[in-house]
Amino acid sequence: MKISNEFKIGLLTVISILFLFFGFNYLKGKNVFSRYQRYYIKYPNVNGLTTGNPIMINGLVVGKVKSIRFLDFIVGEIVVEAELQRDVKLNDGCAASIVNSDILGSKAIKIELGASRQLLKSGDTLRTGFELSITEEISARTAPLLAKMDTLFFVFSGQRMQNIIKKVDTTLHVFQTLGLGMDKVIIDNNSRFNTIIRHIESISANLDSNNYKIKNILTNLNVFSDSLARLQVGKTLRQTDRALAGLEQSLDKINRGEGTLGLLFNDDKLYHQLKKASEDLDVLVNDIKKNPKRYVHFSVFGGGKEKEEAEKK
Repeated sequence: MKISNEFKIGLLTVISILFLFFGFNYLKGKNVFSRYQRYYIKYPNVNGLTTGNPIMINGLVVGKVKSIRFLDFIVGEIVVEAELQRDVKLNDGCAASIVNSDILGSKAIKIELGASRQLLKSGDTLRTGFELSITEEISARTAPLLAKMDTLFFVFSGQRMQNIIKKVDTTLHVFQTLGLGMDKVIIDNNSRFNTIIRHIESISANLDSNNYKIKNILTNLNVFSDSLARLQVGKTLRQTDRALAGLEQSLDKINRGEGTLGLLFNDDKLYHQLKKASEDLDVLVNDIKKNPKRYVHFSVFGGGKEKEEAEKK
């Protein structure tokens, strides 16, 4: 089979383009067939970071430190080459900080994701972030405490400390005197304390011996309480209230002179008439007692009329 010159020229052109593409990327430091992408970070101080240290995003290891070299010996700037997995996408808002990965002080690079939509390409430079080391963080946290301790040392030094010691000594002496006084009181009243203890024991024994009676009393109280609850006290009080209201209305009518009792209490004329009638009734009763024959005409044998006529004559 004969290959045409056009095919040979086209194949040579494609191969040349591929060589040009791969050569250009190689000169830029990119490996087209690599599973990783590379970014660069500039630091004034790497704080012990070494090649092979991990690179993390939100605690997940996504790469490692490929190389560390001086970018400028005069300025002292160091460039770190970071090798990340190809599926990791970074934007120009990301910042890379050197942190401690454990309490032993091992170093790592932590990348903080940004909010930008502009994605970075392999070979770009990340912004530099800063995070305090454990030593720096401890120093920052203990600085206020050390200042307060200096203030305390100043307060408790010199004459102030001596005054405080004197006051403490005086307080201890007062407590010691108070303790001796309490001991004397206890010794002097030992017999009384013994008597009080015996009385308490006697009371406790009485309570224990009368436990059954006390239980019965409490049971009776519970029964009495239940009985009160069943008495419908509210209904009884409402009935009493209505009765008192009726009595109040009756008394009000009596005060206004309504009804027989009202007239009797308020009409003086009726009172005097009743009094006079009572006096007349008393006179009549007394006269009947003294002269019964004037009012009673009765004869067993029928001679009453003749006797009555004789008395009239």
